[in-house]
Amino acid sequence: MKIEQITYHGWEHCYRLTDGRVELIVVADIGPRIISFRRLDSANILKEFPNALGLTGGNQWRIYGGHRFWHAPEYPQRSHYPDNAPVQVDHKKRTLVLKPPLQDNIQKELEISLNSDSSVGLKHTLINQTVWDIEIAPWALTVMANDGTAIIPLPDALSHTECVTPVNSLSLWSYTNLADPRWTWQPDRILVKQDPALLHPQKIGVRVTKGWLGYVHPTGFFVKTFEYHPCATYPDFGASVEIFVDGNILELETLGPLVRLAPGESTIHTERWMLHEPLSDIDKIPMETLPSLDKV
Repeated sequence: MKIEQITYHGWEHCYRLTDGRVELIVVADIGPRIISFRRLDSANILKEFPNALGLTGGNQWRIYGGHRFWHAPEYPQRSHYPDNAPVQVDHKKRTLVLKPPLQDNIQKELEISLNSDSSVGLKHTLINQTVWDIEIAPWALTVMANDGTAIIPLPDALSHTECVTPVNSLSLWSYTNLADPRWTWQPDRILVKQDPALLHPQKIGVRVTKGWLGYVHPTGFFVKTFEYHPCATYPDFGASVEIFVDGNILELETLGPLVRLAPGESTIHTERWMLHEPLSDIDKIPMETLPSLDKV
């Protein structure tokens, strides 16, 4: 595994992590931000915005693309803090630790590692640097390349006689339209298609207990896994996963539990990424053959 400092699309300080099978590019001029993840024989599965590449500075929040680190609940003044400044980088043997400037007295740290099996480990840390308690949850958002389909796994089906209490929840936003053609509702999964021709936004949140989320794209099958805490309280009416889609992007979002942090305390949310060969006919593939937390 090799880590090297490179330039990338106008950014002077970036890091390339590769093991000869996959490549990850991390920007240090802004962020923390992962801008590219690809198999070496294919294209970037993360979305890039050409008009934002290489930009730095200023007080305007920019989408940039790739993977970013927010915190929930979503308050524009706090969550949408511009990540336009350089980050401090601690370069270890197989790991980068990115630390942006203090934002609203909340310190973020993103630790990125490329593992021996070509998976990527991400550790998102929030530290309360205020002088009072705060309630907060880590929020990991990954902007995917266009023309793919997200997979949200649902709990295993049981009959009415086997289970009479609810097993899941669905969070809706004021602009959510369940009849939108980008949704495909199936007994064991929800599919969400990114269609550049459909510009209006859609969003849902789901209590995903199986600990993974996927994206099927011509460049590969992307999977992120995370730990679900069954006894914890999650933001947005219990959502551990959220999907936002419009004509430009589809975001795969995972959230950690809501926690109350005293001054100096921290909370951590981890993800593991895998990038497999492309899949076809995703709506016909049995869920038990798709990656789960135990199989990836």
